[in-house]
Amino acid sequence: MNTEIIVTLENGADSNLIIQIIENIKGVLKASIKNDIKSDKE
Repeated sequence: MNTEIIVTLENGADSNLIIQIIENIKGVLKASIKNDIKSDKE
């Protein structure tokens, strides 16, 4: 069984850097970016 963690980034965050960091954590199988989530703050 896998566990999924959802992270919401603020505008201007370097998503590529964050993906690289997450993928380098021991035990992480993969990381991906999904851009279709709208913030309640908009």
